[in-house]
Parts: sequence; structure tokens; C-alpha cells
Amino acid sequence: MWIYSFWWGYFFFENNFSFLWGFFLAGAGASLNQIFEREEDKIMLRTRLRPLPSGKMDVRTALFIFFFLFFAGIVLLLKINFFSFIFAFLAFFIYDFIYTPLKKKTSFSLFVGALVGALVPISGVFAAKDLFSVNFYDFLLPVFLYFYQLPHTLSLFYVFGDDEWRKAGFKPFTIQDKKLFKFFILFLLVLAYFFGLIIIYRIDFFVFALSLVFAIFGFVRAIYNTRKIFYDLNAFALFVFVFPVIYAVIKVLKIKLF
Repeated sequence: MWIYSFWWGYFFFENNFSFLWGFFLAGAGASLNQIFEREEDKIMLRTRLRPLPSGKMDVRTALFIFFFLFFAGIVLLLKINFFSFIFAFLAFFIYDFIYTPLKKKTSFSLFVGALVGALVPISGVFAAKDLFSVNFYDFLLPVFLYFYQLPHTLSLFYVFGDDEWRKAGFKPFTIQDKKLFKFFILFLLVLAYFFGLIIIYRIDFFVFALSLVFAIFGFVRAIYNTRKIFYDLNAFALFVFVFPVIYAVIKVLKIKLF
């Protein structure tokens, strides 16, 4: 996500690698989360092999890694500019001190957690632009990332159930009426495809047309087989991430060559 934020600043604004230092703060957030949830991670199949629950790392080492990444991220982000730091720190704070404890208190924590993914690229935008030069298009990626995360996660609950999460003490978001739950997921899926397509449309119309066909195909598949949402949406999101970077590199190479 931070790499894609780099592209956001690079492709639309200027050749600015500096805010990749935000990687440190993102790593600090992930480290602290795994410290907080090390006991819960032992219960869940998908997380029990992480370093702390598996016993490959002790808490003291994890804390050392956290503090190193945290203070390095703070210092380096502040050297870029204040707004870039604020949004990166806000993502860190929401993830570890609001979203993480909320997961055990309310099923609506999912909608709070999705904000984290949306805030990270905003930090990237402000690494290359000031407060008075941002516009609507600068926030397309954050909005796409927000709506991408929701059907991505909910489709897993719909298909595979949420027993594992509940055993660990979490409260996943579900709707008892399966038809209504599926309709809600499909609605969010449409929003994710919509904002992703706008990003591609701004870059190249021909690729947008191909992406639109894929999105329609993915949506139709989702209607008949909800399991496909996870795979098709991930493939679409990966393309939204990768294509602009490839396009920007090609554009730069053309400038240098010709």
C-alpha cells in the first residue's frame, strides 16, 4: 500500500521517493497489533504460525522491533511534512488503539478498520502536495481501498463462516438473513469496482474498457457464486495497484528515450 502511495505521488505529482519512510510507521502498527493479539492469534488457524503465537519470537524482541520502527517512522515522516505525518500516524493510531480493541466489542469495527487502508495513501498524497493543492482525484485511491476491504472481508465470513473469529473473542460483521447479507456484499462490490474503474479510466481508456468487462464478469460470477468475490476482487485490486505503476514507468522511460 505504501509503495502504491509512492506511485500516487510520483505519477500525478513529482518524483518523490521520500515518503516511503512511512513504511516504518506501518511496520510499527503491524508489530504492535501482533503483540496485542498474540493470545488470540494462537486460536485462529490463519494466525497461529505468526512469530509470537508460534513461539519463534518473544515479546521483548517484538517490543524492540516496534519501538525502533515507531520512532524511526515518526522522525522521518516529520522531516517530510506535517500533514503526511498526521495521516500516517492517524492510520497507526486507529489500527492499534481503536480498531483492535473494537473487534471484541462491536461487529461494526470492520468499518472503522477499513479507514486505516484509506488513510495510508492520503499520507502519500500530502508527501507530494500541500493542503491547498489537493483535489477530488487525489482521494480516489483511498475511497477505492475503503470499499475494496469491505466485500473482501465479508465474502470470507459469508462463504467460510465466522466461528474461528468468534472463538478468538472477536465480533465479525454478519447479517443473519443470508440473502440480505449477500445483497449487501454485492452492493459494496459494485462500489469497489466503480471507484477502481475511475482510477483506470483517468489513465487509459482502452485499458479501462477491458477492466470494465472484467468487472462486469466478476460481478455476474459473484451473483451465482459468492466464493468468487474474494478471488476476482483481489485480482481486480491487484491490477488497480500495478497497472498505474507500470504505466508510469513506461511513461518515464519514453521521456528518457525520446
